[in-house]
Amino acid sequence: MKKSGGAPARGLDLAQLEEQPAAGAAAAALHASGIDNALDALSLATGAEAGKVDKHPERRFKAAYAAFEERRLREMEEDGSGAGLRQNQKKDKIRKEFERSEENPFNQVSVAYDASKEEVREVKERERRKIEERLGR
Repeated sequence: MKKSGGAPARGLDLAQLEEQPAAGAAAAALHASGIDNALDALSLATGAEAGKVDKHPERRFKAAYAAFEERRLREMEEDGSGAGLRQNQKKDKIRKEFERSEENPFNQVSVAYDASKEEVREVKERERRKIEERLGR
């Protein structure tokens, strides 16, 4: 038996998503395919921060590389891509992959540890504009 009255039900109100933009604002269309692009579009639409600016990527490098190396060694063994290679050769190959990987903290948005608030704000704004251009806003 349902309760009547009381507090409204929790959850997402779909009516909020269908609201029309303000009269003076131009309607902008975001075209996102894939999970990452959809999350970026959602962060733009809600006004949430698109991403966190990292001031100390060097602190996360060692742990990120260890996790990446462990995962890639397992994958190489399973799919046979490391067949015929010595352990050092496999690790050299993995290191080169990690340097270009999105999992590398140095390939993510970062600023100097002593950056001013204004510099951090500029970097965040630049990243937001980049996402808007990519999604066609």
